[in-house]
Amino acid sequence: MKQLSVLLLLAALVSCDRAAEETVSENAAEEIDAELQDAEPEVEVAEPAPVRTGDPVTDDIELAHQLGVMRGRLVAFVTLYRIGEYDSAAAHLMSADSAAYAALMPAFEARGGEGFAGPLAQLNASAAARGNVEAPYAALVAAIDANIPPLDVRERLIAVAEMLRSAGADFSASVDETGAVISALGYQQAYGETKAARQMLTAASTSDIGESEAIAVAHELLDQVDQAFPALTASETEGDPFLFVTAADQIERAALR
Repeated sequence: MKQLSVLLLLAALVSCDRAAEETVSENAAEEIDAELQDAEPEVEVAEPAPVRTGDPVTDDIELAHQLGVMRGRLVAFVTLYRIGEYDSAAAHLMSADSAAYAALMPAFEARGGEGFAGPLAQLNASAAARGNVEAPYAALVAAIDANIPPLDVRERLIAVAEMLRSAGADFSASVDETGAVISALGYQQAYGETKAARQMLTAASTSDIGESEAIAVAHELLDQVDQAFPALTASETEGDPFLFVTAADQIERAALR
């Protein structure tokens, strides 16, 4: 009988030891899981891209892009006009009757705007008379800017990228494989669009560190693109059309990080 009691006591002790071991194991496993979770690096999730329709009536970025292209034409115009290249400058002016302007009227109206036909007509009149265009030019630029919809920094950067893509397309069509400028009009348009992209970028303001870094990256990339234009009236260039596309893609990636 005593032996049976001893055996039962030993069995009970062994059972208790196993239960304790299982409890310790469970606790240790939970601690390890917690440590692993704490050690997992935080993954930076990219911001989703803005919804784009490609229609300036509903797409603020596209409207900003197209108005930026118009600004680019004006940059080319006024730069040529200032150096006395009146005929070349006139080729970059558009009128309120032009297809490019008329196509944007629905976008202006959808946002309660009236466009800028008046300032555009005044600039055309001053240029036709070969008078002083500085005041009407400044008034037209201000009117265009007033029709650009409000954009946050990310949207503005994407609009800048789109402008660079437009500039790259014009540059590619205007410069042959040897670097010779075969279309002065297209080359000058690309020049103006690049300068207008810089102006749009300069208007971006933020106190956010990440956005500030993205803006700085965009400025550096635009510095590189600027090197494709030794002069507005150059007959040859060492610029590469691929540089515009690369810069645009990198600016857009920086905007969406």
